[in-house]
Amino acid sequence: MFTEAGQLGFQENTEEDWRREQNLLHTMAQAISDYCTVMPAYGPEVVEPNLFRMSKVLSAEEYSVVLLCLEEKASLLTLDDRFRKVASLFGLKSAWPQELLFYMASNEKIRHLDYSLAILKMLFWRRTFVSLSVHELTAMMDQGNSWLSVGVNTLRDYLCDPTVDFKSAAPVVLNFIGWFYQRGNCELGVALELVEYLVEPLLRHKDCPRGWLRVCTSHLWHTLGFASDQQEECRYVAHFVYRAAERVEHPMKRVAVKATVLYGMTTPRFVAGVLDEEAPPSKEQVQDDKRRSTLDDVSVTSAAEDPNPGLPPL
Repeated sequence: MFTEAGQLGFQENTEEDWRREQNLLHTMAQAISDYCTVMPAYGPEVVEPNLFRMSKVLSAEEYSVVLLCLEEKASLLTLDDRFRKVASLFGLKSAWPQELLFYMASNEKIRHLDYSLAILKMLFWRRTFVSLSVHELTAMMDQGNSWLSVGVNTLRDYLCDPTVDFKSAAPVVLNFIGWFYQRGNCELGVALELVEYLVEPLLRHKDCPRGWLRVCTSHLWHTLGFASDQQEECRYVAHFVYRAAERVEHPMKRVAVKATVLYGMTTPRFVAGVLDEEAPPSKEQVQDDKRRSTLDDVSVTSAAEDPNPGLPPL
């Protein structure tokens, strides 16, 4: 039973829901059997008096975990920051899942892609304490059509969460859009769609400063690699930033990503969909229009681009 918009609602648990929950429990039980050792929590030979007092503050499960960690001189893995601080009072080292996964990826215990996908799954599970980088957002896009709309909508909810640090989140998102476009397998229309959908939640954030719209537009011109003389491309970017600002005037709603993925090559290619009747054309179409409008038959040249540009600084 739940309430929404002043109305009372009921959620029906179907047989499919029951099977999904059963599969989850079986998966957890199998993981415990494969990777864990079940041990009694007797605690160390000498227990500090303060630890006995903490037993009145901690739950029975938390108290047992502290006893076991002290006995085995083990580290604590938990999502509860309060519990980590209590454990630190007794000299216990602790970590949260992303910190552990990052350590494993840095020491080549797991692939960096596996690390990115694990962080994304935490994000999909509505865990807003995760920290995202350009690598994770790129990995999300590279999973193809099945992840596009789900990933973008989850990211939109994440970005407007008041607990998210705006000053660190905004550069990551804008740098990601620029890096993703400059990587070479993404049409301009796809980047513009990302601009509209991802700038909107940043504008909704409680810490978004006044005048940030102009800063955002300039930053995107730079990260997308557009020079000052590329007026058509710059105008398109500014137009879609303005569209994002217009969205803020209405309640936020889910979006359906129009871009699609072509799988005919090693790295998937992202092709723009039809955004609306007045949507700007792709970069290739813009260049073709420029050629047609030229009176003299002069070839259009551009500065050479690195085919494998490095990630922009965050």
